[in-house]
Amino acid sequence: MAIETHHGRRYYYKKHWVNGHVLSEYVAAGELADIAARLESRERRLDALEREHAADERAAEYKFDRTLDALQRAVREVIQDALFADGFYLHKGQWRPKRDRHTHQP
Repeated sequence: MAIETHHGRRYYYKKHWVNGHVLSEYVAAGELADIAARLESRERRLDALEREHAADERAAEYKFDRTLDALQRAVREVIQDALFADGFYLHKGQWRPKRDRHTHQP
């Protein structure tokens, strides 16, 4: 995006790359060129802020997910330790009470 001056008059052009060449697209002249350039600049800044905000949100979500995963692992370890202490064992993903092999009940 550029303001160019030709024969004392200001023109605003948008520049695009097409097949390896720069293509200039006329947008406006005179005061409209200045207004268009300011609006385009503002839009670019807003887009950059939105991208930055989205990146910050993704980083916060990632950090939250990692914290939640760590908490979940810690809770599972505490539960597993408590179940082992109470005489349970894990069989094919299920917690089962251990049988007392020394006592027989009629």
